[in-house]
Amino acid sequence: MKRDLLLLIKKYKVSLPSLNKEVLIDEELYDEISDFLPRSVTVPFAFPGFIFRYKTGTALDTDERKVEALKEEYGVRSILWEPPSFELYGDGIFLEPDYRFARETLVYSLINQPSSLVSVTRESVLLSIIAEPGWPEYSPITVLATLFYDVVDAFRVESQSFYPPGKSSMGIAFLHLKKPYPRIEEFYNFLKRLFLNRKKKVRVGSQKEEKRVDQMEPEELLELFETTNRR
Repeated sequence: MKRDLLLLIKKYKVSLPSLNKEVLIDEELYDEISDFLPRSVTVPFAFPGFIFRYKTGTALDTDERKVEALKEEYGVRSILWEPPSFELYGDGIFLEPDYRFARETLVYSLINQPSSLVSVTRESVLLSIIAEPGWPEYSPITVLATLFYDVVDAFRVESQSFYPPGKSSMGIAFLHLKKPYPRIEEFYNFLKRLFLNRKKKVRVGSQKEEKRVDQMEPEELLELFETTNRR
């Protein structure tokens, strides 16, 4: 698929540096991803859009030339947008983000609450999905992923699976939505404020015990939010 990528870049006169990401070129992984995702997907940072060989859906990208290329090459709905926020079109999300917006776009992906989400990202971001309380990577992303999603699988991907290879360690995570949470964006903003001081101690539930924010379980953080933000 490396050859396919280079042909697309040449065909549509898109400069390789403008991609701002490592592009997955492993066909076996694409087969696995396509089996996991629902029929219709939203793809932020879609060019070159290889997933659309397997799925229908909506492509989002940041450059007008890429948007037109996606529309012409795959015949899918293609939208020019400004990251990181976006709306979900379809039931699932395939996320292979621009490195500059990797965390922010993952957050918006989780907040959109797709039925299935595949995130191909740098290992440092991947760790924030699977971290546990007390880990340096434990963050609001961890809490959302743990509470509202089943992390079906998460693993490191070899550098030769990407083009260009070897820039940084990359990983992939497969997530299924457990149950939609109507206040998820409000909850995330609460967590973001709370994690500004990770070492601050907070009283847990009705008990007198206090814990540092970064050592509280996701369920405890949700209880704290719902207790202090009653409607």
